[in-house]
Amino acid sequence: MNSSTFTQVMTQDFETVEVREKREGTPGWTVRGDDVYGASLWADLPAKPASGARLARSLASVAALWPRPAAPLGFSDEEAFVAWLGRREHLGAIAVIDPCLDLDADGKPLAVRLRRLTSRWARGFVAGQGSPTVVPDGGSVDVRFAERGVRVVAYRRFALPSPIDADGRWAPESMLALGWLSVTMDLRVDGSSEVHLASSFVPSARFYREGQLCARHEMSRCRPRELDATLTPTPEVPSGTTWRRFSTQGYVHARR
Repeated sequence: MNSSTFTQVMTQDFETVEVREKREGTPGWTVRGDDVYGASLWADLPAKPASGARLARSLASVAALWPRPAAPLGFSDEEAFVAWLGRREHLGAIAVIDPCLDLDADGKPLAVRLRRLTSRWARGFVAGQGSPTVVPDGGSVDVRFAERGVRVVAYRRFALPSPIDADGRWAPESMLALGWLSVTMDLRVDGSSEVHLASSFVPSARFYREGQLCARHEMSRCRPRELDATLTPTPEVPSGTTWRRFSTQGYVHARR
């Protein structure tokens, strides 16, 4: 994480992450970005069949065994988001709350603070039960400082266990399939910010900016090769979207 120090404080639903540059300075200004939530769920099924027969049977079993809930259009705050997660209908979730960049009196970056969703909710549920597989290194936050701002990358992986295979494989000899959600946020010293949102091809995903739905991915629109890439994965080969970006002016506050 460059020349910086990293601390985090765990709470029940969110953990606080703070990363500081290793240089002297007194905070004089704060740039605040938007809150972002994201959730993955079995919202629909692919309109096009999977290329393999076993893969097609696994997907068909999702319709028979697992519910496909509808996601809300928005949330009043992070407590409302966690309350919805409490229904245990999501497969994975992510949240970046209160992202702030502290600047010194000369406008140079000093520290980043944010709150992120703990694995208690982020790991997701299958048919109302906790994920049967704990994914190693399932979540991370990476912070990179630059002269004109900072980039924060929050990432969450979660298991996609097959409903017809005890080992969770979607096709013979395949690896365990993993879904993922990613939020990349740029906070700049001039008060502007930009967020890139991405997810795996499977399952569907919903992203919320300041509580309102701002982006969605429907797995029903996936091509067969995209389904194969997610459900019969190859090591170190990414299988997902980079399909939405939004910018905002952000907020700049003087410190007392």
